[in-house]
Amino acid sequence: MSVKGGVGGTTVTATLAARLALDGQRVLVIDLCETNTLRLHLGMPWQAQTGLLECLETERHWREATWQSPEGAYFLPFGRGNLEVLRDHLARNPQWLADQFQPLLDSDPALWLLIAVPPASAERLAQAMSIASQLLLVTSTDPAAHIAVSREWPRVMAQMPSFPNAKLNLLVNRYTPGVALQDDLAALLRLQYGEYCFPRFIPEDRRVSEALARGRTVASEALDSAVATRIGALALWLKRRSTEDSRRAAP
Repeated sequence: MSVKGGVGGTTVTATLAARLALDGQRVLVIDLCETNTLRLHLGMPWQAQTGLLECLETERHWREATWQSPEGAYFLPFGRGNLEVLRDHLARNPQWLADQFQPLLDSDPALWLLIAVPPASAERLAQAMSIASQLLLVTSTDPAAHIAVSREWPRVMAQMPSFPNAKLNLLVNRYTPGVALQDDLAALLRLQYGEYCFPRFIPEDRRVSEALARGRTVASEALDSAVATRIGALALWLKRRSTEDSRRAAP
């Protein structure tokens, strides 16, 4: 989940999915963001309109709208349609995500299920938290994002007791070291959220947008880049935190 638009949450999700798939992991991504742009990072044609919204409107199974990225990750795009249909459906079915996808996780514990959630969408966040083991809040080192994370963090943290299986984490994206203001904000973020924060901030890199122009991510287009390397480290970090939480929960 991004704290605000423009911090790169969609890019992080797509790059993580692609990197995991390239590493031989089974991946399914669900896009709950009405911007419907995650698909563009994963090779889906711009003109294709199918997705979650269309399935809800026509009462088709979500599997009929899934695509596979060139790297091998499966994803369910948000699609185009009436947003009110989704809002009404989630309001009437507060456990819809868990009902649909928990059986997949039970049958395939190695599956990575990634869910992209838009900023300030309480009902979609609650849906994701009902099934998540790790919740990743994405921010960046600019003043507006710092204000946004200061606002969103306590709001999300207040919901955590209702979802005891989910663990909250912070990822700092689009960081340019050596820029005084960004360095100051980075230090402040480490001070405020250190125990929750992925220690390796994701740098700004023009190759991210260049890869997007080709319908890909840096995971396949620039595997040696710092972004791809640190996203790979992020996957290991999240896996380790999930494993640690499972061990603590074991009797």
